[in-house]
Amino acid sequence: MISVDGLAELTAQECATAWLVLLSIDHPELAQPLRLTSDGVATLSNGETFQPFPFEVVLPDDAEGRAPRAQLRIDNTSQEVIALLRGLTSPPAVTLRIVRSADPNVVERQWEGLEWRASTYDVGFITGTLSVDDLATEEFPYVTFDGRFRGLWPSHQARLVAHARVLSVFLSFLCSVSTATGPPMPHLPAWVADYIGIPFLDLGRTRAGCDCWGLVRLILAEQAGIALPSFATTYHSECNWLAILRQTDAEKRSSSWQQIESGCEQMFDVAELLVPVREPGGTRGPSWQWAPVHVGLVVAAGWLVHVEHATASVLVNYRQNQSMRRRVHAFWRLRRQDRA
Repeated sequence: MISVDGLAELTAQECATAWLVLLSIDHPELAQPLRLTSDGVATLSNGETFQPFPFEVVLPDDAEGRAPRAQLRIDNTSQEVIALLRGLTSPPAVTLRIVRSADPNVVERQWEGLEWRASTYDVGFITGTLSVDDLATEEFPYVTFDGRFRGLWPSHQARLVAHARVLSVFLSFLCSVSTATGPPMPHLPAWVADYIGIPFLDLGRTRAGCDCWGLVRLILAEQAGIALPSFATTYHSECNWLAILRQTDAEKRSSSWQQIESGCEQMFDVAELLVPVREPGGTRGPSWQWAPVHVGLVVAAGWLVHVEHATASVLVNYRQNQSMRRRVHAFWRLRRQDRA
């Protein structure tokens, strides 16, 4: 049950108090739980200190034929978290708590007993499925472990129970809320909710599934009446980052787009974002680099919607979310609205 003070803040038009997400990752093989906060400074809650670290919960998808999945994604640029998790032989337990910065000892909502089954990690992020064990949904006993990669556990189709869906929706919003020292949250357009939770689909251009450009194109067509090229036959797959880079460079050199100074962006501007890509190497083998081959759409000051591989579309505050803030490369505005 949310506290009286919490309910008053949620219904207020503006609120200077930050709503924080406290993440605890525990495992018998860890010396002590890993405690992280979505705030920019350490949070002391009920005698436990949670350190600031970028993470976000991505909305569950609605793929037909299987249970929805929510994703927990933690920034991996410093390699701190993966160093702790790499040696674990089973999924860690996750506890998520929602608190207010005004009174962090009062837990507004809490979810325990979640498992984080990490499926991928690279130089940028550790991404995995948040799930609650539900044996009634298993078709047969299922335990799979690849001993070559001690820190990676394969994702499975355990059904997310109702409170896990509420968790992911709630946290997707709260992970991006401004801190107590930041500006109040603006009023988001009502239509934004219609584009949250659209599953990723390579070259997808509809609500059934989109890649990052497909989502931008879909929203602009439906909400702004702007028709943009598909480019589906240009880069053939979102994995072909070199082809995407060539296409985006060509678009930026054209007369169709105008670069916008950071801080002057507005609704329907396109955010050019960095993602880690693997570049074929020489004698030393492949290497990682950050490349501007991902896009999102600004929907309000400081807020954008985007979708990435193996997740669903999510709303994020790119000014307050530390991970996303580092990834913003540039903003672009369409000069002519007659593209087809």
